[in-house]
Amino acid sequence: MELYFLIILPIFTSLLLYLLPGKVTTWLGSFLYLAVFGVTVHLFYRVRFGGEIVTTGGSPDFLGISLYCDLTASVFLMLVGFLFLCVFLYTNLPVRVNKLYSFLFTVLEGLIMLIFLSRDLFNIYVAIEVSAICCGVLIMFKRESRSIYDGLIYLLTNITGMLFFLLGIGLVYRQCGVLDFDGLAAAAAYRTPQELLLAYVFLMTGVCMKCALFPMHFWLPAAHGTPGAPTAVSAILSGLYIKSGVYLFIRLQAVFSPVFDMDVFFFWAGVVTALAGIVMAVCQCDIKLILAYHTISQVGLIIAGLSTSNPVSRFGAMLHIINHALFKSLLFLAAGLLITAYGTRNVYKIRGVMKSMPAAGMAVLAGILGITGAPFFNGSISKYMLSKTDNSVVDFCFLIINFGTILSFVKFGNMLFGEKKELTYTRNFFSTFVLALLSLLCLATGLFAGPFLSLFFQMDFSVGLSGYLVKSLIWAGSFLLAILFYKKILSKIKRLKSGIDFSLDMNHIALCTGAGFLLILGACFLSLLPG
Repeated sequence: MELYFLIILPIFTSLLLYLLPGKVTTWLGSFLYLAVFGVTVHLFYRVRFGGEIVTTGGSPDFLGISLYCDLTASVFLMLVGFLFLCVFLYTNLPVRVNKLYSFLFTVLEGLIMLIFLSRDLFNIYVAIEVSAICCGVLIMFKRESRSIYDGLIYLLTNITGMLFFLLGIGLVYRQCGVLDFDGLAAAAAYRTPQELLLAYVFLMTGVCMKCALFPMHFWLPAAHGTPGAPTAVSAILSGLYIKSGVYLFIRLQAVFSPVFDMDVFFFWAGVVTALAGIVMAVCQCDIKLILAYHTISQVGLIIAGLSTSNPVSRFGAMLHIINHALFKSLLFLAAGLLITAYGTRNVYKIRGVMKSMPAAGMAVLAGILGITGAPFFNGSISKYMLSKTDNSVVDFCFLIINFGTILSFVKFGNMLFGEKKELTYTRNFFSTFVLALLSLLCLATGLFAGPFLSLFFQMDFSVGLSGYLVKSLIWAGSFLLAILFYKKILSKIKRLKSGIDFSLDMNHIALCTGAGFLLILGACFLSLLPG
């Protein structure tokens, strides 16, 4: 029953949050998010020490709405429960927010839970479509012209991507007669690759769209970095919701990898996406757009890691999913405080944060150290594992990606220094508490990465002193080189002061989606050629 509880409770409670008086909804919301997080922790320990859970609702296998929770899903669920609780505390206490916002935000949690729990492709499709509507309305929530435009682009793009996914569902059902992951894996073993080719390509086009892989990534900055979207929405979209696409990528590759060997293609697609995201982030002056483009880059890095042949690198990618959720949510929430206090989103106009807003400054610093893979912070271990492929070309690609990330955040980190400014802003204990908690987790999951890996993924991995020292020296060298490169070259390019707009209209986004479909189709076809 816990699996149904995680979906039904947020959706039904959201109605009460909308109908009841404001003071009651604050306490009810607090209880709801605490309860959901508590259930996810209980579920994780039950799966971790007792095995996977399958709930069919009284229907035979492969029929009805069946829910499935293994160790991977339970980790994702716990991450969902924790981050929604953090964002609720950041947003709602002690301030009461709009009831429609609370309704949509709470429904979104239940729908994300359904995506991670369902093992039926059509149920996942429905959950993604409905959750996308919630996200679109939340993006447009302030009803500013730019936000409405960005929200509509997000909705249209999601509809386009999910149409590909729906076509894939139809084709795979025609060939295999089932939509359940387990049933599909069993049926695919008796089908030729040619029979499943189009179904696989359509499905993966929709998934790559959700993951914002190049060249299907142009929708993401508008959705995650739009000026009118509440900070909490941007944090959930970039830190958490984007992981639904990554989760589907993991599940579908597990089903179809015996039929289609696409690891090489998706590795290079991830590398290109990571590098493209970095280049576009470096060219921005808007702090939310910098973070949004880095979401593209980090997801590309994760997809590349998941597509390597080395199991340590794959587990490093899984760990980086958790790490990215923590430090990217932290950075977006801290950025929201800076934007409110300074009255600007321009990275060149925000200075002296460590002196003017020390709590927010420490949070930004922790997030930067996490995302760049600094020693002792969470990104250092996951990126170290990612580069343990024993392939010099692959390791070099990961090294270049991390150098680009450091370079971009040298620019971002300049906000921390400078003269103190007298700012007028309301200090909120709960928002400060959330930033401090996420900052400490970025440090703790780096210091105790070994126990975390053992607990979450049942993997024994430790970094030797010499290996960690080499990793630390590489990071320090990259950091110094990035500072030198920024001061001598990037800071002197006047065009970057005003930012470069890489956004596309819907027509061009549709063309990029078609190009992505053709790339996947071509790569899939080439993988089937003999030799």
